Amino acid sequence: QSWESRTTYNVDAQHAYRRIPRFRFVWGGGVRSTFSRTKATDLLFFDPENRTINQVHGFVQTEIVLKPDFTLTLGSRGERTTFSGFELQPAVRAKYTPRNDALVWGAVSRAVRTPTRFDQDLRVRVNNLVVIRGDRNFKPEQLTAYESGARFNTGSQVSLEASVFYNDYDDLRSQEGTPPITLANLYDGYTTGVELAGTAQPHARWMVHGSYTGQRVSLKPRPESRDITNARAEADDPSHMFSLRSYLNLPGDVELDGFFRAISQLRASKLPAYRELDMRIGWDAADWLDVSLVGRDLLHRRHAEFAGGGAQLRYFQREFAVRVTFQTR
Repeated sequence: QSWESRTTYNVDAQHAYRRIPRFRFVWGGGVRSTFSRTKATDLLFFDPENRTINQVHGFVQTEIVLKPDFTLTLGSRGERTTFSGFELQPAVRAKYTPRNDALVWGAVSRAVRTPTRFDQDLRVRVNNLVVIRGDRNFKPEQLTAYESGARFNTGSQVSLEASVFYNDYDDLRSQEGTPPITLANLYDGYTTGVELAGTAQPHARWMVHGSYTGQRVSLKPRPESRDITNARAEADDPSHMFSLRSYLNLPGDVELDGFFRAISQLRASKLPAYRELDMRIGWDAADWLDVSLVGRDLLHRRHAEFAGGGAQLRYFQREFAVRVTFQTR
């Protein structure tokens, strides 16, 4: 547990220019200043206790219609913060529409996660001894993302989407040494995978949406790293995720919605795969009144969905709720 109070001042500006046919230009920037105040607890504290955090950022983006069916978007964002030096985050995106009912796209982009006070100023103590500490040398975590996909409408009631991605990570957070453990940037890795989605409307009153994500996560410490966790927690993501949503409008202003999900196991946390179902039945009693009965996690009386600190599993129980919504105008 920790206590923090922040006072933030923020100014942003943006301007769009579109006087040239087939060309759109947007630029902007901003300044943010935050004064962070903390109070020490028995478990953790920040050094220094109070700190002013400044950020200056700007961006530029241009969209060029090279052909009626081909559009190229170029952009970049630059920022400088108290925690790090200047960071540039460029992006390139291309969009091709061979037909009115089809779209093919691809993108390459760079992004960073700038450090926070938890990365640089945090101190965790046990029996008045610091066992985990941040480091002022902690750098931004870096991502280079490669994506490509396509979307097709096979009819007025069905649409399909498919995409593939590869994310390359550098300078990820690691925990170096024996107590005191120091936070550093000695992990690299990648994720790769595929995403599939589809929407169907078999009836004017009924719509169904399904999605699937399959991914592989690989994070490795650098040879000079002394992190003994081997990134088990950071790479502990499900390899397969499936969801299905249903929206049905019944006569009498009654709605019946369902959400089914299936998640594969988390090996490092020893969290087993699970399947769950949420349901909602609602009645629009009036323009200003909605009454709903909601059921969550209906397939099991109790199950785990994710692991918290120390790989302790977090459990959720089956629950029901009545929700009444009033709207005033």
